[in-house]
Amino acid sequence: MLLFLIRHGDPIYEPDQLTGLGQRQAEAVGRRLSRYGIDKVFSSTSTRAYQTALPTAEICKKEITQLDWCHEDRAWEDLTVVTKKGYRTWVSFDPDCAKLFVTKEMRAYGDNWYDHPALSDNRDRFKRGMERIDTNVDAFLAELGFFIRFSSLILFSCAITRLIARFAYCSSCLSILTLTIDK
Repeated sequence: MLLFLIRHGDPIYEPDQLTGLGQRQAEAVGRRLSRYGIDKVFSSTSTRAYQTALPTAEICKKEITQLDWCHEDRAWEDLTVVTKKGYRTWVSFDPDCAKLFVTKEMRAYGDNWYDHPALSDNRDRFKRGMERIDTNVDAFLAELGFFIRFSSLILFSCAITRLIARFAYCSSCLSILTLTIDK
């Protein structure tokens, strides 16, 4: 199985949609993915993700299944901080947190990075967000016939050969991933 995770095309955030460039990017992705014979198309419920998925779905003659748990706003609620300059950003984009994330001390926390003392003010929110994402990703992959836990490097799969495209904002250090399983 090939699983393609595609970030939305060039966006306008207010209102939630693609720019002209983003629409051309979505069409280019659709043409490229059509070469693979996509079996299923999933999208977050954001308009920009749906607009990115639409050309692929049209070319491949597939319905788009929208997944609300993939919407960027769900992660934004749990995985952002207010910077010293007073604006909200992703925890990994905050300059102070970014420096912390590359330290040996932080890496020792592994999947429980949010337990680091420097993040204690947001610990519960970060933990809730990561658990929500893990639970939903595990359920999504199980629905496709797979159980994957990347952090502990365990992979169980059944012999299914499918091509799946998922369009969403991919937070937490993951932008584009091509995963080959049982091909």
